Amino acid sequence: MHVDWMETHLSALKKLSEFYVPLRYPDAIAGSLPEGLPGEDDAKNALEWATAIVETIESHLS
Repeated sequence: MHVDWMETHLSALKKLSEFYVPLRYPDAIAGSLPEGLPGEDDAKNALEWATAIVETIESHLS
């Protein structure tokens, strides 16, 4: 499936997907991100990326 807006957010989507496994599977190895455990900066970046993606999706739905 190809969605035009995804190209703009592709790197953010890939980075956000790294957070999925440890959150979805609590018994996954802690610190399974390539850089180890996420820190405050990682959380802030993830929130900004997710917010931008949600705003883009909402603008395409309206």
